[in-house]
Amino acid sequence: MGKYLFFLIALMLSPVFAHAQHRVTTSVTEETDIFGNTVITYKDRYGRKVYEVTEKTDIFGDVVKTVRDSRGSKIYEITEETDILGDVVKTVRDSRGSKVYEIMEETDIFGNTIKTCRDGHGRMLGRVTTETDILGNTKITYEGDDIDWWEW
Repeated sequence: MGKYLFFLIALMLSPVFAHAQHRVTTSVTEETDIFGNTVITYKDRYGRKVYEVTEKTDIFGDVVKTVRDSRGSKIYEITEETDILGDVVKTVRDSRGSKVYEIMEETDIFGNTIKTCRDGHGRMLGRVTTETDILGNTKITYEGDDIDWWEW
């Protein structure tokens, strides 16, 4: 389970990890069309495409990231939706469209945040709560033991 979550985080931060994967890929190209859709292509040292990340934003501001392998087959799809309260739901689906993970980021009226990770069946894998008091002291609480917290 931890490796899927790690892959999710790596995908979300793929532009940051481009330099860290220099041994695997030697070429990273990023193209953006007139609609703001972005395609990031990773190639190996021989110029062959290793994988491709496509990021599209719809008119509501929801983001869909799709990862495809060298043959163009979908590996994962990450949907990021924001509701009117500013809460964000990230859903990871596999190549068949089945939900693998769902991460919900909620912020209350005091600015405290709660991140909850659930598996494809809705079972809670873990929760991170960040609270800040009026003096600026921050308290971070971790719940759950099915995932490695440092990976997300």
